[in-house]
Amino acid sequence: MQAIDRPDLIELDYQQNHHRVRRRKRQPDEVKEAMNKAGVPVGRVVTVKEVVENDQVEARGAVRGVWVENKKSEQAGGVGM
Repeated sequence: MQAIDRPDLIELDYQQNHHRVRRRKRQPDEVKEAMNKAGVPVGRVVTVKEVVENDQVEARGAVRGVWVENKKSEQAGGVGM
């Protein structure tokens, strides 16, 4: 946490995410920029939806639709189709 001049982030009050969010003093982009300047590899966390809908992931065919049988109603349904 020295890279972003925040040694206080090591304290117990920051052990869980809800503690950290409540005390956030810098915006995520500011932190990312500071970490990059310090030579620390960093990137934002994306949702599963963002990954699946990413143009590159789609172009590579990395995610495929599959047919899943619904055992409860004995009907079949497509996932991602």
